[in-house]
Amino acid sequence: MKPLVPGLMILALVAGGCRRPKQASSPGPEVQPVAVEPSATPTPSATALALMHPKLSDEDFQAAIAALQAADVASDVATAVTNGDHRLFGIQGAVLEAPGVEGDRRMLPKGAYVVGVAGTGAEAGSKYQQRFQLLARAYVTKYNPLLLSRLK
Repeated sequence: MKPLVPGLMILALVAGGCRRPKQASSPGPEVQPVAVEPSATPTPSATALALMHPKLSDEDFQAAIAALQAADVASDVATAVTNGDHRLFGIQGAVLEAPGVEGDRRMLPKGAYVVGVAGTGAEAGSKYQQRFQLLARAYVTKYNPLLLSRLK
């Protein structure tokens, strides 16, 4: 018998031979899971939480819009620096764009990294999503350069 695709017959034979027979479980000492402490994550500001929180409904977008309208960029940056929160924000689209972050992202200050703003994207979405994306871009355009200037 000649295989239709060379190597397919060999693959079928090898895959079939790699199965291990199921072994009966033997009684033995019970293994206790090891507790792993999570690494310390910085406490984000209320505005950062609004940017990162998933938005699944118009109500979620409205709450995030209210947070952005009440936001004080300078205060949020001061809070981020105090808490060790070096997150920069990016707007999702065809690619992740981080307004105010110039050059190679590998050259960011130590500990700085870019996270995407939840609820942004290439699609237009509802009127609330559109408003949120507009406000998020305006906020991030001010926030990122200010945070970078404080980290250098």
